[in-house]
Amino acid sequence: MILTSFDSPEHPALMEKLEARGITKHIAYEVSADKVKKLYGWLFSIILGDLSQTDDLRVMDIDGHHVFNSFSFDEPGPPIYYQPKRKTVKTAQAAKEPLKHEMCGPEPFNSYWPASYCTSPED
Repeated sequence: MILTSFDSPEHPALMEKLEARGITKHIAYEVSADKVKKLYGWLFSIILGDLSQTDDLRVMDIDGHHVFNSFSFDEPGPPIYYQPKRKTVKTAQAAKEPLKHEMCGPEPFNSYWPASYCTSPED
């Protein structure tokens, strides 16, 4: 669970901050600040006070199991799905060859994947 000063959980700058922390795909739910304050008490006040200093985002709770069990299904707002758009880069060579698997590439990278992932059925 995070606290943020952004006006929307879909704000592009927030998405950049999450991606910088390795969170590239997620489902977000807005929950009542009053409920969070009641649940976390003084810790909420400390983290909220720290939020206004330099960063736009603070982690309230890293225990997803605890967060999930602390709210009923009717409390959060609708789910907000985020998945970054894929960037496709094609070279003249790649345009001629079919994509075998997105994780396969020139050696040594394809050595991490079984040969069946990195070969097409015709090979």
